[in-house]
Amino acid sequence: MKTYRKYFLNTLKAHFPHTFTQMMAEVETHYQHISLDSNFAATSTNPIDRRLDFSAYFLALIQTLDEQGEPFERIRLICLEVVTDYIKPKNQLQTLLKKLPVKLMNTWFGQYLIKSL
Repeated sequence: MKTYRKYFLNTLKAHFPHTFTQMMAEVETHYQHISLDSNFAATSTNPIDRRLDFSAYFLALIQTLDEQGEPFERIRLICLEVVTDYIKPKNQLQTLLKKLPVKLMNTWFGQYLIKSL
């Protein structure tokens, strides 16, 4: 299982507890169809191409929710929840590394790095 799928699973399970398995099957069906166009991304050296697999799964989720007749605002809410969970730091070290550049800006070392760019 891809590492990003757990975020989709958790969000769909929270919003659709009764039809969760059916919706995941539909997302997987849509994903199989969409991923045919992005199979090259697994072997690509371009870092942007490596995000295509996540984007394909995300599009499959949107298509599934649209077919279920969900309103735009609900689709937007679910998508934002998936993305927020996906980009949130997973542990204390990642949180520290995220804040580190901001804290270094006002130090002599940070100013030296800025001037050298």
